[in-house]
Amino acid sequence: VEKTGLYGMTKYSLAYFTRALAKELRGTLVCAGRLMPGMMPTDFITKPTVGEQGRVVDEQTRWIFNILGDMPDTVARFLVQKIRQNRVNNAHISWLTNRKVASRFVLAPFRKRDFFQQ
Repeated sequence: VEKTGLYGMTKYSLAYFTRALAKELRGTLVCAGRLMPGMMPTDFITKPTVGEQGRVVDEQTRWIFNILGDMPDTVARFLVQKIRQNRVNNAHISWLTNRKVASRFVLAPFRKRDFFQQ
């Protein structure tokens, strides 16, 4: 079982910091905002690192990533376009919206993906 407490705490802390920074920047020409890229099956998750016999990713994690994950280049194209269009301080730009999550779970039985192929 992987420990995710520190990971979750840092994500929450960063979101808190960004909201506070945006508040402090009100009235200036500088904007701060949050990007929510969702889940991306990067090599950190899908491939063993140097010296490892093989990273063990449990079946539930594989299942979730295969449903909700998107390739980094796909997500980056979307986020960069939204960043360039944004003129609002404290913007929250999300790739993996609640609507998209619901749709992906409904369509999962018909959409087979495997980011963990060897």
